Amino acid sequence: MREYTAEAKYVIGEQETIVTSLRELVNKRPKLVLFSRPKNFEWVNVTAQEFYDEAKAVAKGLIANGIQQGDRVALLSETRYEWSLLNIGIWMAGAAVVPIYGSSSSGQIRWIIENSGAVFGFTESREHTDRMKPLVVGAKGGASEGESQLRRVLEINASAVDTICYEGRDIDDAEVERRIDATMADDIASVIYTSGTTGRPKGCVLLHSNWLAEAARS
Repeated sequence: MREYTAEAKYVIGEQETIVTSLRELVNKRPKLVLFSRPKNFEWVNVTAQEFYDEAKAVAKGLIANGIQQGDRVALLSETRYEWSLLNIGIWMAGAAVVPIYGSSSSGQIRWIIENSGAVFGFTESREHTDRMKPLVVGAKGGASEGESQLRRVLEINASAVDTICYEGRDIDDAEVERRIDATMADDIASVIYTSGTTGRPKGCVLLHSNWLAEAARS
């Protein structure tokens, strides 16, 4: 049998993550436009520096809410600017994101929240919030201790981003940067659940190195 070898086209360092890659981009090209998003009834550009700073403010808010390195944060929303912003903010805080399909049923959401151990959640709409809010421990009619570890839910359409950023106003930039530097390439970035067509949704663990490898191959 013949064997063929080739030099690797890329190498992912032990301390390289999606966020450190974004930070490098910001340092090199801070004015690069990463997004064009609707705001105040018009489309506005968001530069790399602006996005990084806003995501850092989200991370500060999560830290102020007691999010620890390695915690899971659920994100129940359709694709939109805030989805990317919150995702990066969660990573900056050293946590892992648990994305949930917007069409998920209450039963599927309950299973994902409980199975993943998510301690904080973001939703997009009132409909989404009504499905996740009953899982908050201690809330009126909420889940019992041991069934769920969810402590709080914020809704994007009800100023979730402004709220979380305001709550982190007293957290130093240095703490966020420490969390970023403490996250390794082999740390969990995302826990993505299957659609559940063959039974209960199953969590697929993706590391920062997995996402970076996909980007490097593209």
